[in-house]
Amino acid sequence: MATLIPKYTQVTTANRTIAQKFAETISVKDFGATGDGTTDDTAAIQAAITYAVTNSIGTIRVPSGTYNITSPIKLYDRTALVGDNSGTTTISKSTNTVGTGSNTARSGSVTDSYAYDDIIQVIHANNAYAYYVQIKGLHLKKTTYAASSHGIYYPRAAYLKFEDVWVENVQYGMYTYDTFMSSIRNCMVQGVAYGYTHANDGTGNGTGTSMVYQNCYVNFDNTVAQPSIGFNLFGLSYSNLSSCGVDNGTPATGGITAYYLSTCNTIAISGCGTESSTGRVIYLASGSASVTGLRTYRYTGSTLATSATVWVESNSTLTLTECKFETLLSAGVQYNYIINDGSQVIEINPQSSPNGGDTFTAYTSSAAKTTITGTSTTKVTSNGTYNYQAYPSLSATPTSGTWAVGNIIYNTVPASAGYIGWVCTSASDTTTGTINSGSNSLAVASGVGINNGDSITVAGAGAAGAALVTTVSSGGGTGTLILGTNAGTSVVSAAVTTPGTWKTFGLIS
Repeated sequence: MATLIPKYTQVTTANRTIAQKFAETISVKDFGATGDGTTDDTAAIQAAITYAVTNSIGTIRVPSGTYNITSPIKLYDRTALVGDNSGTTTISKSTNTVGTGSNTARSGSVTDSYAYDDIIQVIHANNAYAYYVQIKGLHLKKTTYAASSHGIYYPRAAYLKFEDVWVENVQYGMYTYDTFMSSIRNCMVQGVAYGYTHANDGTGNGTGTSMVYQNCYVNFDNTVAQPSIGFNLFGLSYSNLSSCGVDNGTPATGGITAYYLSTCNTIAISGCGTESSTGRVIYLASGSASVTGLRTYRYTGSTLATSATVWVESNSTLTLTECKFETLLSAGVQYNYIINDGSQVIEINPQSSPNGGDTFTAYTSSAAKTTITGTSTTKVTSNGTYNYQAYPSLSATPTSGTWAVGNIIYNTVPASAGYIGWVCTSASDTTTGTINSGSNSLAVASGVGINNGDSITVAGAGAAGAALVTTVSSGGGTGTLILGTNAGTSVVSAAVTTPGTWKTFGLIS
C-alpha cells in the first residue's frame, strides 16, 4: 500500500505536505542520535549538520538529553544548533581527540588550524568568515578537564549569535581571533582557566569590532582548573560588555584578572562586576575603555608578585564612572593602582575608589590619575597631588576649603581702584587633629606650614558636628595649635586644612 502524506493546510498560502513542513527544521535524532549519555552520538550529530548545510535547512534541533561525542562537532555558515535549553540539553565530550584541517585567513597570510580539543568548531572558508552561525540552549562540557581545550572555537565569524550556552571543564570557554557584528548573550562558562577570549592571531594586529557580551558570566571553579582571566580581549574595538560578571577566581598562588584588555579601543563596560576573587579587576594596555557602574565584592590582593586592582599602561586611557570598589579583605602584594607609560585614569563621581591595597601608586612617564567629583578635580602624578576647583566668586579670600596653586577667586563686589579677584600662590596645608568639646587646644599630626594668624578648618569640631572655622592664635608650626574659638564637638583625627596663600590680581581703574 502506498504511504499517504497528508496535506498541511495554511490559511493564506499554498498547501504543503507535512514532510515539507518538517523539512524546515531537522532533529539530530532523525539521524540516529540517542541522547542517552552513553552512545557515541558524534556521527549522527555531524550527519544532521551536513544534511542541513547541503539542503539549506537553517536549524538543527537537539532535543533534551545528554549526547556523548568523541571528536569536535563542526558547524558551518548559516547553521543554527539549537537545544531545548542549557539545563536539559547537554553535549558532552568524553575524549581529548582534536579536530582536523585548517583554513587560511587575511588573504592567506594566516592559517587557522582546527587541530584542537574542542567541543564545537565553527568552520570558515579560506580567506573568509563563517557567517550567521547560531548556537543556543546547550550545555557543552568535557567529562574531565583538559589543557588546550575549547568549549566553542570560532576563529573568524560574523553576524554570529550565542545564547543560553553553558560551557564547562575546558581551558578556554569561548575562543576567537577575529569576529565582528556578533552577540554573545545569557551565557556562562564554568570550571575554566579563561572565560571569553578574543585572541591575537599571531600578527599582532587588532581585529574584531561591534561585539556585544550581555549577561555573560564566568564562574571559576578552582578545584577543576587554576583560573586566570575572565574576559580576555585583544584587538577588539567599539564593542561593549553589559551586565557581565566574573566570580570565584582564587588560584592557589597569584591572582586572576577579571577584565583584561590589550590593544582594545573604545570598549564600553557597563553594569558589570566581580566577586569573591583574588587579584586584578581591570588591566588595560595600548587602548581605551570606559567603565560605568562596575562593582567589586569580597576581593583580596594577589598572593604572588606585583599586582594592582586597576593596572593601566602603554599610553592608555581608562575612564571609571560611578564605580564602587569594596575595600580589599587582604592587601596581599596588591596596589590600588599602577598607572604607567603616559597612561591616564579618570574617575568620575566614584562611589568608592580602589582601596585597601598598598597606598603607593606607580605613576610614571607623565601618567596620571584624575578624580572628578562635583565641581572639584584632583590630579595625582609622580610629582604630587594637585587640587583644582571651579573658579568661584567670593567677596574675600577663602577661609576654608582645600586649594591648589593657580586657583582663582573672582571678587563679587568689585569697586573702582579695587581688584578683580585673588589667585592662590601657595597651596593649602593639610593634617589631622584631635580636640575636645569646649577646648581650643588642637593636637595635630604635624603643624609644619600652619602659622599663627592662619585661617583653619577642623572637620566635625563645630556645633553639632559641623566644621569649625577659626584662626590659629598661637602654637603655629608645632604639634599643638591654640585656636581662637573653642570646639563645639569632640573629634579625633579630624581633617585639618588651611586655605593657602592668596594674592590680588587685576587692578580696576
